[in-house]
Amino acid sequence: MTDRRHTAQRHGSDAAGVRRDFASLHLLRALAALAVMAGHARAFVLPDYELLPEPGAMTAAFYVVTGLGHQAVIVFFVLSGFLIAGSVLDRTQSGRWSWRDYAVERLSRLWVVLIPSLVLTLLWDRLGMSMASAPDGFYAGALDSLYHSGPAQPGGAVHNAGVFLANVFFLQTVAAPTYGSNGPLWSLANEFWYYVIFPLGFIALTGRTAEIWRIGCAAAALALCLLLPRAMVWLGLVWLFGALVAVWHRRAGDGRRALHPWIAAGLALLFIATLAAVRLAATPGVASDLVTGAAAALLVAALVHTDDRRMPGQPLVRALSDMSYTLYLFHFPLFAFLAVAVLGEQKLAFAPAGIAVFAGFVAAALVYSFAGYLAFERNTTWIRRRIGAALGAMKGRPLPLRREP
Repeated sequence: MTDRRHTAQRHGSDAAGVRRDFASLHLLRALAALAVMAGHARAFVLPDYELLPEPGAMTAAFYVVTGLGHQAVIVFFVLSGFLIAGSVLDRTQSGRWSWRDYAVERLSRLWVVLIPSLVLTLLWDRLGMSMASAPDGFYAGALDSLYHSGPAQPGGAVHNAGVFLANVFFLQTVAAPTYGSNGPLWSLANEFWYYVIFPLGFIALTGRTAEIWRIGCAAAALALCLLLPRAMVWLGLVWLFGALVAVWHRRAGDGRRALHPWIAAGLALLFIATLAAVRLAATPGVASDLVTGAAAALLVAALVHTDDRRMPGQPLVRALSDMSYTLYLFHFPLFAFLAVAVLGEQKLAFAPAGIAVFAGFVAAALVYSFAGYLAFERNTTWIRRRIGAALGAMKGRPLPLRREP
């Protein structure tokens, strides 16, 4: 969910002539980010569907659309696999691979938003805790079943320095809880460790390095898979689906005729049907995540071979896509504060007033996250270049870094 742009210019090409930027993927990313945020807003403001008296078809549709947050995270994993694996493939196959460059690019991309989000989480949580009507409420972990996310018992929201640093180094859900109230941070640990494991495995299997280094890479990848939580490793298969699409796309290239629009539409309908099926599944879990990931990978494969350059609304879609990482990391502590300080940890009836408050939550998250994007995420390339220049100076030469998320 953290990879917002490809490595070349908009609708540009890489060395192999494969177009590297897609308006349709920006749309998919933007919709996924909105789905996660809207799902959390609904959970904080409105009652669960099962508690509604005689809901109609429009109400059911609203709850379905705002209930796809977890599936949206699966879509983020597929998109991340496609983008990051594509970058690894490009560099290893062209002989330009460097662990140092890769680490600078990935860590600068992640930290430029993550670290401010952790600080802001602390500020929102402390303010919310000071205004809470009871000490044993949301921040104490007593309401996780009501809101379906956030702090849980025992422990509640944890704000000590150790947990802060564990989240900075992507050890949440591995060796520590997510920081404070910011439950969505769980997926960022997944992303980071997939970023590490994939190039290790890829170099071990196909690299042109010495055999001893390939064995070392294979051993490191295997050790991480054994040490990381099982759920994280299983979801890595979803990320790998996106990587497989990247492999296929580079072999197919843009020289192959674009898919017929009806084929792309059919795969889009298959993806929508899959979302509906997994939402209705009695026992959602790893199997439904893998099915969702496979359907999302097929959709991405279709979208990257569909001519989307005339898609309407591209400026708005691009803006939402560019700020989606900030939106994902920033919105939840704000919602938690508003639910505690404004709503008094009480949900509203599904009525015009409640829907208006829901819309207010959504609008507040968009404005707040856009401000965060302007302050932090938009400056990722500038920060990366400064880091690269500093590292290059240590080696007596500039560190070449491409414009990349």
